[in-house]
Amino acid sequence: MIKLLNGKSSTLTLPWTLMVQDTSFQKSVPYSLRSGADGAARIGYETMRPREITLRGEIGHGEEDEYEGIEINDRRDTIAYRDKIMAFLLHSPIRIYRNSKDERFIYGYLQSDSVEWIHLGQQLKVSMTFICPDPFWYGNEVTKGAPGTVTNLGSAPSLPIVTFSGLGVSASVVNTTTSQTLSLSHNVAMGSVIVDCKEFTAKSGATNVAHYMTDAFISGGFELIPGDNVLTGTGASIKFRPRWF
Repeated sequence: MIKLLNGKSSTLTLPWTLMVQDTSFQKSVPYSLRSGADGAARIGYETMRPREITLRGEIGHGEEDEYEGIEINDRRDTIAYRDKIMAFLLHSPIRIYRNSKDERFIYGYLQSDSVEWIHLGQQLKVSMTFICPDPFWYGNEVTKGAPGTVTNLGSAPSLPIVTFSGLGVSASVVNTTTSQTLSLSHNVAMGSVIVDCKEFTAKSGATNVAHYMTDAFISGGFELIPGDNVLTGTGASIKFRPRWF
């Protein structure tokens, strides 16, 4: 059964009659047509487009483990349960789990809702579409130390949050597997510096130290590819979530 977690950290498990039927994704590949020649030339990086997730099925009872279907005679129960779902979805973003026992989830925002009464007005046929600006499925958070080998169990690169602690010298971590370097251009004597490799931010407590990030990191980024990543350099904490396409 589908599990939802909303922006207020409340959980809702949907009836088994609802399922995620569409999880397709698309990539954007920038290209330029070749003048007087076949095909085209790629002129930039491949990127993932926002994804749409559609939940379809029927609802006819207020309890996911006691679905009675057409035996429900008072459709007010069905209306009340749908109202409960819609009120829950008000608090976005919504973590959507395809199965209540699955660790993988995606962040979605309700975009459209289509309903149709069926079975003499006793059940609702529903179709809820969510837009997912971040198109990846995520897993449980993992924290590892560097230097060392960090294994990413996902199918897509992960963008970690790196914490340098007890600094008195230049901070630097190199992913020898990808040849990417995350370093700070100044000696930082602060207690710790947290670098978000997805948002390209660097902070020491409430102090913004983004100007300490080097050009190599800003232009090339820092990621953990699927499989083993061998990290060298300054001691640091590496926190990330595996990602899947």
